[in-house]
Amino acid sequence: MNKLQPEQQKQKLLLPAGNRESFYAALEAGADAVYLGLSNFNARRRASNFSENNLSVLLSEAHQHHAKVFVTLNIVVKNRELTDLLNTLQMLERHRVDGIIIQDWGVYFLAKRYFPALPLHASTQMAIHNSVGVQYCAEQKFSQVILARELTMSELQRITAEATLPVEIFVHGALCYSMSGLCLFSSFKGGNSANRGLCTQPCRRFYAQNGDKKLIFSLKDNQQVEKIRQFEKLGISTLKVEGRLKPADYVYKVGKAYREILDDFHCLNDSKTALEQDFGREKTGFFLDNNIADVFTNHAATGVFLGEVVDSNETGFALRPTIPITEKNRLFIQHPNDDNQDVVKVKTVKHVGDFEWVDSEIPVKIGSRVFLASQNSRTFPNRFPNVEPLRIPPLPPEKSSRILQSLIPWQEKPKETEYWIRIAQPEWLDNIYIKDYQKVILYFDKTTIRDFSLNAATLKAFSQRFWMELPAFIPESDLDFWATQCRKMDKLGIGGFVVNQLAQTKLLPEKAHFGINENGYAFNDAAIAFFMRQRADFWIYPLENDMNNLIDGKDRNGVVNLFFYPKLFYARTPVKMKNNEWFSDENGENSYRKYARDGVTIVVPQHPVCLFQHRQRLENEGFSRFLIDLTEERTNKFKAKNLLQNLKNGISENDSTTFNFERKLF
Repeated sequence: MNKLQPEQQKQKLLLPAGNRESFYAALEAGADAVYLGLSNFNARRRASNFSENNLSVLLSEAHQHHAKVFVTLNIVVKNRELTDLLNTLQMLERHRVDGIIIQDWGVYFLAKRYFPALPLHASTQMAIHNSVGVQYCAEQKFSQVILARELTMSELQRITAEATLPVEIFVHGALCYSMSGLCLFSSFKGGNSANRGLCTQPCRRFYAQNGDKKLIFSLKDNQQVEKIRQFEKLGISTLKVEGRLKPADYVYKVGKAYREILDDFHCLNDSKTALEQDFGREKTGFFLDNNIADVFTNHAATGVFLGEVVDSNETGFALRPTIPITEKNRLFIQHPNDDNQDVVKVKTVKHVGDFEWVDSEIPVKIGSRVFLASQNSRTFPNRFPNVEPLRIPPLPPEKSSRILQSLIPWQEKPKETEYWIRIAQPEWLDNIYIKDYQKVILYFDKTTIRDFSLNAATLKAFSQRFWMELPAFIPESDLDFWATQCRKMDKLGIGGFVVNQLAQTKLLPEKAHFGINENGYAFNDAAIAFFMRQRADFWIYPLENDMNNLIDGKDRNGVVNLFFYPKLFYARTPVKMKNNEWFSDENGENSYRKYARDGVTIVVPQHPVCLFQHRQRLENEGFSRFLIDLTEERTNKFKAKNLLQNLKNGISENDSTTFNFERKLF
């Protein structure tokens, strides 16, 4: 049992609302709370979402049903968006929303400092996956924490046993292959960032491997309906259903099934039967079942497969469906050789022989796969009552300007340019000239860090230049191991530590120096202002950043990574591929490599990102700390030397890309 008071432990059902119909569906299903997004700053920007004008009436409607409303602001925010963010936070505070779900530490800092009445929930995008993560959120006065999906039952037990704030978990819906907040694949493919709410679902795409095209990373849907009693005993506060892109009847059907179990566990069998018709994918208990051998699906699309299109014209298409199609059905159309899918709402359907002809306003190709997404057997209101909205004026421009100007104090430019390097193998220390680098970041796996020591006199002489980096994912069972290694490295006299999350500072020796790597998301001046107040020595800017956002900020003391292989997927779920095996896009345009490290599956592109050609402009803009990341490179006597020389000369590497740096990050 966790440390919360009994009255705080009553389980609540949290349902999604991506539009007005699904909002009312959630209320009718018996939601204790509804989570939804506005038109900006949320991780489902492809949903219909809601306007500010909707908010006051929406809150009134929910509260009449004794349900709370949580608003999602769970993306990372660009510097140019900070003024709009301040206005949004003020509006949400004035409307007295019941909570906001956030990812960005900049959002956290501004909300806590200037809008303290807003209850803050740590999004699953923050990748909170162990007890120190929950403890840190409690210390920062979050009202609730949403745990990562990749947890075993034993880990959940250990985390909740120490929790001092309400804990929320996902119990139903789609699963991402990569850990939330650590996926760069969509962003890498075209600038549509998952961390900005525009994921194009690369894990649902087909990839080519050994001449075959197949789904490698597409997971089944999460379903934890049988574990409700266990969650209750653990003191889990909130059970969350994923699905802000799902239709209203999905929200109602799934929500009602879980509501009935929460009210009476004897309804389990009936609820399980109802959930079989949720029009999702096949189901998995994922890590909570301690069985991940069968978590992948051969169908990327959701819904019941009806058949392939055998004829089409400009007015519709024909198929032989496995079950009858009726008016008001909602269909997903998966076009051949196309990762995208369209939605068709059936208005009319005609039976012609063995075929059913569906009228469609969009062109549908022969060979397209058709899925029944929903039957829309129940209707829900699609309009709110006609009530005069409560309009909140924006902050006065001078106040917004004053707040933003105060975030970053005046910074004195370093006297000289600093070059940093990151390595994953100790053999690199024999192949680099340490004096060339202000800092040498040691990104070692468990075996390497355990056996590492500064035996050579030359290494001891430069010990302060070495900084030990912790992994992005530290399971509960490894917390003591990494805390021990941090103490060992501290005694060796290294300069400090590099953390992926601020919560990892709790594993460091007292008063140890630390910096924050790219996964901490120093994406805007507000986040950096918070890092500075947490006494971080430095921060590495995010890998998916673009040039405009970087120079739009006032901060110039961060570290710009100019050579790296981005970790496109960072997942706990293993795939059926050999280590260091290659695969490519379905059309063969780009190749990628998969490997495993300390139980984590990582996917990187074939070619590195290189930004050496931008060094001079960055220096002209005031940046002076540059990093070369060799963690994906094999040890080579000349590699580091050549890269450093090219960096200084502003010469890009052959067969490299620029990620989002030269294009806009959406």
